[in-house]
Amino acid sequence: MTAEDRLGAAVKRLAARADADALAAAVVQSVAEEVWADEVDDPAFAAAMSMSVRDNVRAALEMLAGRLELGSARPPGALAFIDLVAEAGLPVGRVEAAYWVAMRRFWREWFALAKEAAEAGEGTLEEFVGVPVELMFEHLTGVLDLVVARHESIHAQIRHTREEKRRVLVAEVLDGSTSISIGDAERTLGYGFNAGVHLALTVERATRSELERCVGKLLPACNAQAHLVHFHGASRWLLWLRFERLPAVECLDRAAAVLAESGVVAAIGEPGSGLRGFRQSRRDALEASNLRSRFHGFAPVLWYRDVRLEALLMNDEESARRFVADELAELAGPGARMARTRETLRVWLMTGSISQTSAQLWIHENTVRLRVAQAEKKLPGDPRERRTEILSALRLRAMFDGAGNPAES
Repeated sequence: MTAEDRLGAAVKRLAARADADALAAAVVQSVAEEVWADEVDDPAFAAAMSMSVRDNVRAALEMLAGRLELGSARPPGALAFIDLVAEAGLPVGRVEAAYWVAMRRFWREWFALAKEAAEAGEGTLEEFVGVPVELMFEHLTGVLDLVVARHESIHAQIRHTREEKRRVLVAEVLDGSTSISIGDAERTLGYGFNAGVHLALTVERATRSELERCVGKLLPACNAQAHLVHFHGASRWLLWLRFERLPAVECLDRAAAVLAESGVVAAIGEPGSGLRGFRQSRRDALEASNLRSRFHGFAPVLWYRDVRLEALLMNDEESARRFVADELAELAGPGARMARTRETLRVWLMTGSISQTSAQLWIHENTVRLRVAQAEKKLPGDPRERRTEILSALRLRAMFDGAGNPAES
């Protein structure tokens, strides 16, 4: 008699009524915190990891409910996630660690359900735990064999391709660990680092073919001499454009227009000269991209220069939020009306003119005066005496509005 045949009716009933979503959420939390803490800041990675866990948890409950045979589970989310992990160059050992962490948390949750059911007289604790443990460990080893083999196959293919070699070499140039000279790296990659001016961009949620089409339009639009593409992980690509000299504003505007027309989500760093500029522009683009991943409301094409202040202040989010609360006081409060008052004050402080604020916001001058007066009453001091601080706080507060929790920020 197989372990599956020995599953009691009480076990099957318990598995059938268990809340798969709640159990999966608990497992996702443990796996994210203990194994993928650095990676889950990437929304695409976090979503793929969550789907993998949820598919595995559902498969486990289906087996314990007697509706799925041992060895037949092929959770699509798990397979998609292992593809992503292999593509990103993450080691298979972390995948194995994630499965063991998931198993531990699954059994902690299952044992709580089993104990409750046993106390209610639905069956014995031994019945709820004994055979299910045998089944689940056999299932775990089978799934691990599957995903490890898939990871090794995909990783081996990537490792032996020119693209993988290029990816590794670009990463080494970025962190200064390359074992060959920069000149040799330039020849291998077909891209010069020491000469010219570099502009780095992140392109997100785009397939390789979509990225290639976008690059094909970007190069002639802004007269770039060369380009370099680097897979940064999950659904994010890094793209560098190289120019003979600092590109004109019109050139950069054309590049932004091409990105917008292509429908991609992008973040653009500041241009920089030589190898140092190559690295710095990439850091700029990633800072802008990471800021967008934390807060909503940004345009699809985001310039680092437009959020440089926010990126700097948000290196310490707790201090940034305290700064907003201290500088704006009651004006930092929630609600659409308060948001309109803040925006009117921001434009007025920037322009220094009631009439220009009226024209820019398309509101009557008397409305501007009224809102500015209301804002002054709620601020702890005269905004003209702390113009820089108030403007900075207003920019941060507007960004917090896009986080989805304006009332809490």
